[in-house]
Amino acid sequence: PSSSSSSSSSSSTSSSSASASSSSNSGGGARIRKYKSQKLSSVNIKRGKFEMKCHAGLAEVFGSHTFVGSIDHQYALVQHQTKLYVMDATQIFKESIYQEVYFRFSGFEKIRFSSPLPLYDLLKLALDNARPGSQANHNIALQFSEFLVGQEIMLSEYFSIEVDVETKSLATLPQIIDNYIPQMEFLPLFLYALCTDVNWEDEILCFKTMARALADFYTLKAPLEHDDDGAAGGAGDGEQSTAWKMQHIMFPSLKRNFCP
Repeated sequence: PSSSSSSSSSSSTSSSSASASSSSNSGGGARIRKYKSQKLSSVNIKRGKFEMKCHAGLAEVFGSHTFVGSIDHQYALVQHQTKLYVMDATQIFKESIYQEVYFRFSGFEKIRFSSPLPLYDLLKLALDNARPGSQANHNIALQFSEFLVGQEIMLSEYFSIEVDVETKSLATLPQIIDNYIPQMEFLPLFLYALCTDVNWEDEILCFKTMARALADFYTLKAPLEHDDDGAAGGAGDGEQSTAWKMQHIMFPSLKRNFCP
């Protein structure tokens, strides 16, 4: 795929030295983001909550930290002033991506596949992994494919997930984090989650569960298979290891955007 231009974290962070006093870290510390206002009040309200509930002490840590190194696919070591912190990067990135879905709502750039990917094939793969040998997988994959085709207008308008209605194929994904392409080996599971975990009946719950599904897909995590050097495999990763993505993409994004 290629990128084209068109239009709680505190429990995941532990310090290796004494913690700052609760009095200096308590209370909100609004971190104001620049973003395009939405006609949908539910999205604007959610954005405001992220900003107003931003923890001043943690915002300072994330906003001016120095990346020291990755420990493994999940944990990283960062420094802030004289303290070293072990961070659960997977969970922190997941929360940051969840916020980005709201802040970039209906304004994502797009990751476009060179050739659209058949929805049926991807969903069948996810079903076969979850329910090996089930004779129902074929029919369920067909039903789920039709369902996502039926949601094409909303998926495209709000989340830049374009579905080719004629070929029933996935054409684009949203560019949630700049210069970052998610691990495509988890794409079948993401499409499966859209059909099973997203609440399509209620606006607020729909956006919330959709943002969670995207965050689960886009966060850095251990790949399904490892190369000999332990780097993340899978389409879209190229030569970039998980450690490289942590240092050069994800943690810089936390500095700019995260409201912990």
